[in-house]
Amino acid sequence: MALADAPGRVLAEPLYARQDSPGQSTAAMDGYAVCDATTAPDQLLRVAGESRAGLGFPGIVSAGEAVRIFTGAPMPAGTDRCIVQEHAIREGGNDLARPVPAPCWPRSRGRMRRSDYAERCHRLIDRARVAPGRRHPRIVSLQNGSLHGPPT
Repeated sequence: MALADAPGRVLAEPLYARQDSPGQSTAAMDGYAVCDATTAPDQLLRVAGESRAGLGFPGIVSAGEAVRIFTGAPMPAGTDRCIVQEHAIREGGNDLARPVPAPCWPRSRGRMRRSDYAERCHRLIDRARVAPGRRHPRIVSLQNGSLHGPPT
């Protein structure tokens, strides 16, 4: 049906998301990505690499390791917690990090995959009415992990 013929009509079925948002878990603050179950305050961790927005860490993080992570960067495989940089101390020529005990050590500082909506599981529009004289809504979700590069 042409949009010009649609005023006054409603969608025949709900409109669902075509993809997850966000599509992957990302850091909400600068810090260190770690595995929560194998990390404790005051534990010395080997810094295995970095994860930046648009260029994630390619490996898998093991027990006793951390990855330096920056805001908007994808959480590396094997991690489920981001310790903010203010709660860690770099040691040994930047090769080691030690999370410091804090009165309130947050459980996570990230946006988990599908925390906004999940593919085919979240109704974006349910029986929306098409109004006369208005354009059909177009819903687009743009996610670009890099502020300095082309969209990924």
